[in-house]
Amino acid sequence: MKRLSTAILTFLCLSAIVTQAGTIPGSMPRETLTYSKSLDRFSITEGFEVIRRKVDIDGGFGEMTLDAACAYVLLGFDILDWFTLFGTVGAAEAEIADAGTTIADFDSADLKWSVGANANLWRYDLKDPDFIAGRLSFRAVTEIARYSAEGTGCDSYWYELSVAFPLGYEMFADYGPHEPENVFSLAMYMGPGVSILDGSSDTPIGSRDFDEAESLAIVGGLELYLSHNFSIGCHGVYADDGHLAGVIQYHF
Repeated sequence: MKRLSTAILTFLCLSAIVTQAGTIPGSMPRETLTYSKSLDRFSITEGFEVIRRKVDIDGGFGEMTLDAACAYVLLGFDILDWFTLFGTVGAAEAEIADAGTTIADFDSADLKWSVGANANLWRYDLKDPDFIAGRLSFRAVTEIARYSAEGTGCDSYWYELSVAFPLGYEMFADYGPHEPENVFSLAMYMGPGVSILDGSSDTPIGSRDFDEAESLAIVGGLELYLSHNFSIGCHGVYADDGHLAGVIQYHF
């Protein structure tokens, strides 16, 4: 009887937890309020980036290094066939160091978000000779991001405004009339950019504002398309150090 009472009490406790959290029925109606015939204007990306930037700390502390890591999810929407708006949300952690000595360690991940736009401005398809057949392209990308991280008794946040103008070259393994249905390719891009940081840190040496030591940058990346709408790749920004990201992308 004691064991039965314990079992009943456990069941009632679990039932109370489920009731408070809301109940999801096991059987649901198949009809919905609305539906979409196509999601082909949406894309989703999962990424992880490592950031290393030299920053100038105010108050006479001079140049130090900001190290950060961030995992995020990106959702894009094609407003036009050539123009995409996107946003990201994720979590970041960071540290500020000077000559190999860590000044502040923000090891508790906090929110990272961003909004941006990508405009495909120009393209040209190379078809002859065969060994360089592919696509040249030029685009403009801009993004404003906010990162924040926390540590023991300290916290930090910073904004980054970036603008890039990469020139791309995509080599097609299957190039021709069946391109929309069956494209396997390797895409490379590189170009000039600007990356501006503005942030503040509450550290053991006091609350200090900081900004980037170098704003002019070179951007570059590589994407391997396993199908016409699924790719894996990496991209980076170099501005007297910079950041490197790995991504997995699916375009509906």
